[in-house]
Amino acid sequence: MTAALAYCSECGQPLTTPSAKFCSACGTPVAVPAPVAPALSPISPRVQPTGPTAAPSSSAPRTPEPPRRGGRVVLLVVLVALGLVAAFMLGARTNGDTAATSEMPSDSSSVEPSPAGIPDSATGEPANPTNDGSTANVTPSDPAAPVMPSVVGMVLQDAQDLLQSQGSYLMDQVDASGAGRIQFFDTNWRVCSQEPSAGSPLSSMDVVTLRSVKLDESCP
Repeated sequence: MTAALAYCSECGQPLTTPSAKFCSACGTPVAVPAPVAPALSPISPRVQPTGPTAAPSSSAPRTPEPPRRGGRVVLLVVLVALGLVAAFMLGARTNGDTAATSEMPSDSSSVEPSPAGIPDSATGEPANPTNDGSTANVTPSDPAAPVMPSVVGMVLQDAQDLLQSQGSYLMDQVDASGAGRIQFFDTNWRVCSQEPSAGSPLSSMDVVTLRSVKLDESCP
């Protein structure tokens, strides 16, 4: 673009250059125009609303809420309840079958005993024979009751073994010297006296008292 031409204010002739200070035609000094300040745009004051703030429109779409887990919890509770009901019904049915089986009569209870005097169909003999003169009751004889053996002069351990072989286990061991010593090693003691005496009936509940001294001692 070409620069705009400047003219002399006196003669009206164009200046050679826009920045010339004198007119080349008449020699009149050229007035330099004052710089023009740029126009400022007016700033409008910010007006704050004085009335109440308008509430947001209810017609605006809402953000959908995330799905809750309540449905899963309810479904789990229902499944557990159904499982408990099924287990209870199964247990009740099993108990009922067991009770019915226990109430069924056995085969032996259905057989009635044959009355006395009527022969058995299998053997031909009376089912409940009565004792008559030809058949005598045989009662086994009781075994002979054990008696107290003589253990005086025996080693205390041997005397105990002999009594235990006859079923007597209740024994009282006493120091015959009166010192109140305890027989730790029965093989080091000798029986001086016994109670009950030899030949007396001996029961498993009778207490046998054996008085003894050491092997190197004499009986009092």
